[in-house]
Amino acid sequence: MDLKLSKLDYFTLQVLVGLYELKSGTCLAAKLDVAQPKVSRALSTIREVFDDEMFVRKQYGFEPNELAAKIYPIAKVVIDAYLQVQRASQDNLEQKKTINIATLDYNTNFLHQSVLEVSKKLGITSVINMVPWNDDIQKQITSGKVDYAITVNPPENNLLRTELLAEVKRFYIIARKGHPIFDKSFGYADLISNSFVLINYARIGLKKRAIELYVEKHGGEMDVVLKTNNLHYALDYLVNNDSICIAATESILEHIITREGLQYQDTTEFWVTQVIPSLDLSAQKSVQYLQGRLEGDTTFFNELVITMKQRLEYLQKTVCNHNQNN
Repeated sequence: MDLKLSKLDYFTLQVLVGLYELKSGTCLAAKLDVAQPKVSRALSTIREVFDDEMFVRKQYGFEPNELAAKIYPIAKVVIDAYLQVQRASQDNLEQKKTINIATLDYNTNFLHQSVLEVSKKLGITSVINMVPWNDDIQKQITSGKVDYAITVNPPENNLLRTELLAEVKRFYIIARKGHPIFDKSFGYADLISNSFVLINYARIGLKKRAIELYVEKHGGEMDVVLKTNNLHYALDYLVNNDSICIAATESILEHIITREGLQYQDTTEFWVTQVIPSLDLSAQKSVQYLQGRLEGDTTFFNELVITMKQRLEYLQKTVCNHNQNN
């Protein structure tokens, strides 16, 4: 064997493949969970072995050259084969599998129960680790810190598995039981005569929600008393105050139906006929996706998609029956 080729250990091949796919030493270091100097040393080894620059440093990262493009598919096969050997060696090990999941509060129970159901179906003993949501959740999936996440209108990322779950089509108001808001149809006048709690969905920070922009466009101003990512804190606040919460998707109602002291009303018609046309949002759909690591368990991911879609259908029927009985 060529003495130089013997320097191409598993980690060095990971760096070769990772730099080709990510084109960033920083992102690759985060994905491999190593210090960046270790990636730099591996790159030096690659250049020494092939006696070629392989990856040309550009302003925003590395660009693979012709030789790197030729070597990449071969190195990729070696890495994939190693992973298969690794999985085979673990088949008979009796150990719990840690599954890291992330989503915003209103979908936490939905995702958690779906992962449990799939784990049971596939005979996997799992420990589920809830990872806090943040705006960089796709990077955390790519780096391996998160296995599965529910995202809304995520940007394209060919390093992730992405599967459509459902389009957000239903809108609701939530308030304490007996609130006078439920005695009539919801409209613009209610938006400027009540205080509101807004739950941050796919955005973190101070960016205004569509309903706020709608009110401003009509010359009004909403009295927003609370914005939070913490669903349960928002619901606790509603029980003890006269504020109203504006929410979307049936999965949030899973938390309302079983909670004493709260009531909800479907306001989809108001959104479809007033808010969406006014803000010209008809072409801007809100769609929920399941995303996972590309090198993750394909069978588990596919089963999770099927299970989540089935749970959504069940939840929609439950909400419909609950509406008919109230």
